[in-house]
Amino acid sequence: MFESPDAGSGLTAYNVYNETEYRDDTHVEAFPFVYIIDSDILPVITKLPLIVIEVLRYRKESFELGNRSGRQIRVYLHVFGRTRADRDDMAGFIADYFGNSLSIKTYTQSVPAGTEVEKALVGDRIDVEQMSISGPVEGRDMVEIGGSILNWNRVALDIDTKL
Repeated sequence: MFESPDAGSGLTAYNVYNETEYRDDTHVEAFPFVYIIDSDILPVITKLPLIVIEVLRYRKESFELGNRSGRQIRVYLHVFGRTRADRDDMAGFIADYFGNSLSIKTYTQSVPAGTEVEKALVGDRIDVEQMSISGPVEGRDMVEIGGSILNWNRVALDIDTKL
């Protein structure tokens, strides 16, 4: 999505880096770039821009053993930018161009890139919220903060498997 954005988005292609590169102090980024992390990491010096993937809710309404139908997943993409404009551009791009489906893959040593096992449907509504350390900013007083926390948006979406 970031490496080859839709031509109509007006967004330049980003170099996308992972957790290994995030932890490597000798790694040199090529602009424009973004780090995408999907797991807890030990504290390190913050490198921005950064997108952190959090699976908040995982509901399962089983009706048949071994069947993945009916799983409902709530996902947050926490977007931290170098500036508010950086944060807003990336969060808006995700919301506008995420698409209506997501590949679910299985990974093995023999196929490290993964094999698609199904497509999950993305819900109709994708929310973008400005965040602070006290939660979403809308409807409450913002706590005085600075640094990368000031440039934080959260993109929230729901994913339904095999409906």
